[in-house]
Amino acid sequence: MNSNSLNNKALHVNLREADMQFFRYNCGGWKAAATLSECYQPDRCGPRRFSFVGGGGKTSAIFKMAEELSDLAVLSRPGAEKRKVLIAPTTKMYLPRDGCVLLSPRLCEVREALAVEPYVVIGQRAALPASAFEPKIEGLPSSFLEEAAMHADVVLAEADGARHMPAKAPAEHEPVLFPGTTDVAAVMGLDCLYRPVREVCHRPELVCRLLGVSPEHLLTPEEAARLLMSEKGQRKDVGTGQEFYVLLNKADGPEQLCLAGEVAKNLESMGCRHIAASSLSPAEG
Repeated sequence: MNSNSLNNKALHVNLREADMQFFRYNCGGWKAAATLSECYQPDRCGPRRFSFVGGGGKTSAIFKMAEELSDLAVLSRPGAEKRKVLIAPTTKMYLPRDGCVLLSPRLCEVREALAVEPYVVIGQRAALPASAFEPKIEGLPSSFLEEAAMHADVVLAEADGARHMPAKAPAEHEPVLFPGTTDVAAVMGLDCLYRPVREVCHRPELVCRLLGVSPEHLLTPEEAARLLMSEKGQRKDVGTGQEFYVLLNKADGPEQLCLAGEVAKNLESMGCRHIAASSLSPAEG
């Protein structure tokens, strides 16, 4: 591998296992899940191409899923081969501090790394990093991503930005779904609820237009669900052949999980079939 690769075994985000909990919404209530990936039908056949969209928490979810899906213990299938997991943003993402990161790689380097590393991150240095202390990577050309994905069992792509806000509405150019996306995962932080739209939403003017509210309006669970399910919100560009998931993050206690239940109840009434909640630790991006 070239000098642009960073090879460390530590997970790039300081995810504290004891603080993490995951839940699946089923029949009007929450059921505990052992892992985050359990909420995303991990045993579905065929290659999986996930595009993560929405509010803050995408990066944490992506790296947690990568860690789980590359772990044979999570697969629970004796004798199973290592699952090849590729993290490939299509827009911008903070440069991971650790793990196998390949910057502007050749295809052969990606293939070799996937065979031995728990997971592999690919991208190129962003032309305008957030700051000298927080460099970002951005997506590689679509044609290269398509070729790289052929060597992976699972692709996890960050497909839009949120500027650390828990909720958002997509701009005209968003999302940038990964080529051949099979699954779209929308993320929302529960700390957006009952707070002013202007304080908790990225692109608040678009959120206000979509929901028909003012910037000072306090976001309700029903409106949060509408934002997630709208074709002008997080379901934008989701095709009929793609699975759609919602992850309600920051369910850090009984009160927050109760709020998540209010959102989930509305989501279910709007036709959402895959709803999860998590208490992922914060990460960059």
